[in-house]
Amino acid sequence: MKQNKLLSSMVISMLIFLCIAGSVYAAQLPVDLGTAGDYVILTKTGISTTGTTSITGDIGVSPIDHTAITGFDLIGDPTTDTFLTSALVTGKIYAANLVPPTPSNIGTSISNMETAFTDAQGRTTDSSPEDTTELGAGDISGMTIVPGLHKWSTGVLINTGGSGDTQGITLDCSSNPNGVFIFQIAQDLTIGNGARITLIDCQAKNIFWAVDGGTGVSIGTTAHVEGNILASKGIVFNTGATLNGRALAQTAVTLDANTVVFPTDAVTPVLTTITVLPVSASLTIGSTQQLNASSFDQFGAPIVATINYMSNNSAVATVNVTSGLVTALTSGSATVTASSGNVNNSTTIVVSPVSQGSGNGGNSGGGSGGGSSGSPAVNWLCGDYSVCSASGLRTKTCTDSNTQAISTLTQICTPTKTTVVVNSTTPGVTGSTTDQGTPGTVLADGNGNAITGQVVSDRGVMPAWWITTLALVAVAGLGVGGYFYFRSPKHLVKHSQ
Repeated sequence: MKQNKLLSSMVISMLIFLCIAGSVYAAQLPVDLGTAGDYVILTKTGISTTGTTSITGDIGVSPIDHTAITGFDLIGDPTTDTFLTSALVTGKIYAANLVPPTPSNIGTSISNMETAFTDAQGRTTDSSPEDTTELGAGDISGMTIVPGLHKWSTGVLINTGGSGDTQGITLDCSSNPNGVFIFQIAQDLTIGNGARITLIDCQAKNIFWAVDGGTGVSIGTTAHVEGNILASKGIVFNTGATLNGRALAQTAVTLDANTVVFPTDAVTPVLTTITVLPVSASLTIGSTQQLNASSFDQFGAPIVATINYMSNNSAVATVNVTSGLVTALTSGSATVTASSGNVNNSTTIVVSPVSQGSGNGGNSGGGSGGGSSGSPAVNWLCGDYSVCSASGLRTKTCTDSNTQAISTLTQICTPTKTTVVVNSTTPGVTGSTTDQGTPGTVLADGNGNAITGQVVSDRGVMPAWWITTLALVAVAGLGVGGYFYFRSPKHLVKHSQ
């Protein structure tokens, strides 16, 4: 008998322990939204939009009437219809002044919204290690947070995070896909421009933002939010911001070219957009340009995708199919497309010849040399110089291997001898001197007789007998191996053989 009593006591104690232990670590339950959960946007004082907004789900206002729903170009008759429509809304639009039973139904939904807000703001921690108080002193930018109750007596800021972090915050449900988040915020919630709330195995319907600030919620341009926003005041979506969840405000919701989608049990990210930078590029022949493509899902969040590149004119510019490196080959234009499946985007490549500058040091007459600063080097391929012409010049042709431009280089021939041409048949006539000779020139007297060696004259009037004597002596080959001079009062002639 005593043993039975002891066993009973042990069982009772164990049950009590298990109950206590279970209560200590009980997970938060979802906030019951009631019929307010039927709406993607629900407010008391109005819904306004500018720009091209897209809403998936029902929206409604109460106790204010349909005139507080602005920018939607409402379709329908409030005196005969229970709901209205709009090209911007994939769903129905309700207001307190429409035909019954709409006024009663939407009134109940507003009451349910207020009750849900009170529930979320009143939740208390059960000392679960996942729960937090004053996390990050209100700035949770760049953090990864697990399911639980997260409380602040201040406002909360979510920016794009630290260096290189473009995610904002990450909610991680990898250990519990049904995990519930309750963000209990005593003041305002501010989500910075471009900040994103990224989910890992979480469900947007199980995320609740209960915001009790005097201003409410501000969602920055192009920011992305996941979950149900319960605000005691207003919710403002700045240009391009997106929400996968619900916006339930006790004053107004303001929209500006936003996308708001009713949450589902599981939202599968789908690639919808590819961007390519730079959007255009001007290259010179032989240069390269790295393209960078980014991929985004239907909410504007980055998504992993395999992207391939292709040029529509590979004669002008080629592109590496996986890396996106463009190489310019010849003048013209090409369109390079980055694609993944049926999603793509393009950039334009314009290729021009390399600038040759104002001159080239190899050309005749000198020149200032190369082109403008920063231009690629010109690669000239040149042939041999031609035989010197009768005018004492020789040329060679060069081709630029980049642009195929052709240039002719001219050079003065190096003299091989000095030629003195005299007229021995006309006494008293001044001889003419050519300072730059041509290779292979044969010296001759005025009668055309060949003269060997070099003859230098100071130019002037030379008596015919001196000229004739000089010619005869040179032809006869006198003075071999040395020098001899003929001198007159006005002339000096030196002959070397």
